[in-house]
Amino acid sequence: AWTAHAALGINYLEAPEHLPLHDAVLLAHLDIAQALGAAHVVIHTGFCRADRPDLEDRYARQRGHLARAGDAAAARGIVLCVENVFPFGP
Repeated sequence: AWTAHAALGINYLEAPEHLPLHDAVLLAHLDIAQALGAAHVVIHTGFCRADRPDLEDRYARQRGHLARAGDAAAARGIVLCVENVFPFGP
């Protein structure tokens, strides 16, 4: 089996109104990976400025989305792997 890497732009630390689009993109990646027989799909953690006053809320939302994404992957026979992301600025 092999591993697929999803788009770097999937970002569960984005504003809440953007998260349905990130869900849809990840689910499409999972469907493609399943069709191709991938055993794993890798995504990155989200990214945003560390000085945001709502950072803890964003982390909590990200954990929820990642848990649901893991369930969606498992339903397709795929292991979802989450990597850290590199910093985009200071």
